[in-house]
Amino acid sequence: MRRALAAIPIALLLLLAAPVAAQDDALIEPTAEQIELSKQAYSAFLAKDWDEAIRLYQEIIDLGPLNFAYASLGFALFKADRCEEARDILDQAESAPKVSNPTPEQVASLIAQYRDTLAQQCLGSIIVTCPQEGVTLTVDDQPSQLCAGKAIYVMPGPHTLRGELKGKTTEQVVLVGAMSTHAITLEIPGLVEEVIVDPGPDPIPWELGQLGATGIAVGAAGALTLIGALSVELFVLGPELEDLRAASASNDLERFDTLKPAVESRQALTQGLLISGVALTLTGATLLIIDFFDGEGAAEPVGLTPWISRDGLGLSHAWTF
Repeated sequence: MRRALAAIPIALLLLLAAPVAAQDDALIEPTAEQIELSKQAYSAFLAKDWDEAIRLYQEIIDLGPLNFAYASLGFALFKADRCEEARDILDQAESAPKVSNPTPEQVASLIAQYRDTLAQQCLGSIIVTCPQEGVTLTVDDQPSQLCAGKAIYVMPGPHTLRGELKGKTTEQVVLVGAMSTHAITLEIPGLVEEVIVDPGPDPIPWELGQLGATGIAVGAAGALTLIGALSVELFVLGPELEDLRAASASNDLERFDTLKPAVESRQALTQGLLISGVALTLTGATLLIIDFFDGEGAAEPVGLTPWISRDGLGLSHAWTF
C-alpha cells in the first residue's frame, strides 16, 4: 500500500558529517554521537530496516531533541505503517530545536512533503453497519462480504459502498480521509421484513391405546343398541300401540286385554335397550377420553363378550385396574 517517495531527498537530512558553523544564535549543532547515529540510521534506510531506523532516530532524540531527527523519525514511522505516530512526531518536528545543516527551511519543506504523503497514502477506515440481517456489502471493486460492522481499511478518497439483499440494492459514496474513521449505516429500501412466528414445540401425536380401542368397541356396541331400540320403537311397538289405541277407542275390551301385555313387554324391552345403549355409548366415550389424556390408558380390557338370552341380546365387557 505504500509507494516510494523518490522526490523526497532523505540524504539531505544526513549531511551532518561535515557540520558548518551556526549563522544564528538560535541554531544548534548535533553532537558527534548524534552524527554517527544519523549515519547508521541512513544505512538502515537503505536496507529498508524501518524498525532499526526508528530505534536510531529515537536514540538521537534522547541525546537531544533536533528538528531533522524528528522529521526523519516521522518518515520512518510512516514507512513502518505507523501513520498516526508519524503524524504526531511531525507535529513535534516543527517546534523542535533547529540545526544549521540542513537549514530550517529545508527541514520545514521536507516536513510539508511528509505530511502530504501521509494524507495521500495512509489508510482510512469505514465501519459499515446494516440494520437488515444478511446484507452483502461491496466496497468499490473489492470482493463482496457480509455486512458485519467490521472496519474496512481503504486509501484516502471517495469510495462506493453497495449493499444487496434479496435482489434489491442500495449505493452510497463516502469520502474517506487519511487516518480517519467513518461510521456508515447502509439500509436497503423497499424490503418487507418477514415475521417468523415460533410455532412452539411439535404436538405429541396421540396413539390409540388398548383402553381407547375398548372405548371405541363399547361405544359402537352402544350405538348399535340404540339403533336396535329405535327400530323396535318404530317398526314393532309403534303399530302395536296403534292397535291398542284403536281397541280402546272402540271399547273392544277383549282385543285390548290381548294386546296390552305384548305392548308393555315391548315397551320394557325398548326402554332397556335405550338405557343400555346410552350407558354403553357414555362408557365408550369415557374410555376414549381417558386413553387420550393418559396415553398408555388407565386400564387394560380383559375381554369384550356378546351375550344372547331369551330376554334379548347385549354386550358384556370387563377390564382390570
